[in-house]
Amino acid sequence: MLPPPMTFPRLLPACCCLAAALILAGCAGPRMKRLSDERYPPEHPDTEIGVYIGELDRELDEIAIIESDAYAFVDDEIKRRQIEQLQAKARKLGANAVQDVRILAKVIKGFIADEAVPFTAWKQGEYELFFMRGVAVRAADVEPADFAELNPRGGWVVDALPVPPRLDEVIAQIPIEQAPPADAAPPAVPAADDAGEPAMIVIEPPTDTEPEVVVPDAEPVGAMPVPAAPDPLPSENPILTD
Repeated sequence: MLPPPMTFPRLLPACCCLAAALILAGCAGPRMKRLSDERYPPEHPDTEIGVYIGELDRELDEIAIIESDAYAFVDDEIKRRQIEQLQAKARKLGANAVQDVRILAKVIKGFIADEAVPFTAWKQGEYELFFMRGVAVRAADVEPADFAELNPRGGWVVDALPVPPRLDEVIAQIPIEQAPPADAAPPAVPAADDAGEPAMIVIEPPTDTEPEVVVPDAEPVGAMPVPAAPDPLPSENPILTD
């Protein structure tokens, strides 16, 4: 005897579980990519973590690329919150600074609210989210000359880093960039200029004009003349005017 067919109330829990699984699979949280095999003990929660927009001009151990939560918009308060998230992650990794900090915008494709109808509805679309990314780094440990010079919390004395800029300066100067697709190849880094600083990567925006088509062994094809429109035919029922 065949089992009774499943009705809609019995299918509803399974559909809800499937929808929840799809949502969780598509909404990935902040990511982290390890750059070093070295493992450091976490820093104290009160340890100050310097935040730098550029890269520090000294030899550092790059521990990991870290990211903050993503938000639909960015203002000074959101930037401050994202910086605190990067600092907290850096402490857990044993880093004492975060360099190359910037904000990236990524396009998310999925369901968005349909504002064209007077009731709550959803439609396929895309929207932007903004997250902060940086590189958690640690300065080289310096072996003390005397046991009395050990860090009070234990461990070696850490090489001093440059004085980090004030948080307000970081918030005002942090750049916002477009996040490349996951399958996009990284852009080539240009050679350094005379001052030793890496040159800026300039991406030319696409132009709306199409390139001129050139036929081999022939003159370039220009714009073709447009024939004049024929005179309109007389209407069978002309409109009478005074």
